[in-house]
Amino acid sequence: MLDITCSSHSWMSAKLAVFDHPYFAVTDEKGNFEIKNAPVGVDLVLNYWHESFGGLNEKKALDAKTYSKGENKVELTLP
Repeated sequence: MLDITCSSHSWMSAKLAVFDHPYFAVTDEKGNFEIKNAPVGVDLVLNYWHESFGGLNEKKALDAKTYSKGENKVELTLP
């Protein structure tokens, strides 16, 4: 994540993430998310970040045997 700030307005800020793939999502108000067209049958790594925890950037490995096409539940732990 790249932090972007305004030198004239201290309250103005943004985060920038650049991906070299189309697999990303933003959570809804309940923390749910959907990653459309994610590949199935391969090992994946899920990267997650939360602004309230100071730019935490964590990863969770997803073994191909632990998920399938359709709805899947992934447990993430934030400090």
